[in-house]
Amino acid sequence: MGWNYGACATCGGFYLNLSPDTTISSSTYYVLDYPVALNGEIAGFFAQYNKNHLPIYVSVNWQLASLSDPGAPANWIRVLDIKAR
Repeated sequence: MGWNYGACATCGGFYLNLSPDTTISSSTYYVLDYPVALNGEIAGFFAQYNKNHLPIYVSVNWQLASLSDPGAPANWIRVLDIKAR
């Protein structure tokens, strides 16, 4: 998990490898949408990553964004919950 300015040059974002998803490669990224309630948790992960530059292992509860927004691109997911493992 770390910064991904490829998704949004002005606001950035983060990327994560959703293992064991075997349909993706190391260059596959998801655009994430998450509720404001997760800002504190995610900011903590950003700070940890920026300090150590090591992977952060998390458990993520998510759904495809297209389930609630039919126009959303295929690589958009909505993060419902995220916790450190």
